[in-house]
Amino acid sequence: AVVREYRYLTHDDRLLIEKLYARGIAPSDIASVVGVSLATIYRELPRGYTDERFPGGRKVYSAVKAQQTVDQNMAVPRRMQRKGQNE
Repeated sequence: AVVREYRYLTHDDRLLIEKLYARGIAPSDIASVVGVSLATIYRELPRGYTDERFPGGRKVYSAVKAQQTVDQNMAVPRRMQRKGQNE
């Protein structure tokens, strides 16, 4: 079994994801380059999706938007995030 070290994605990681994703690189390859699991990439992408799309329909990922989402979520205690979802 592979032992993984857990870490948060940095803004630089997100910039790299944005660059690779914009080039059409597959999420599995992005995960390898960034050094995280494929699940991490699949959780990360929706955080940074914008309303724009690339030709062909693929959503545009923004590192800045993703970082803003993370910063907002980290400012609110987790129990408050869950409470807001149930209302």
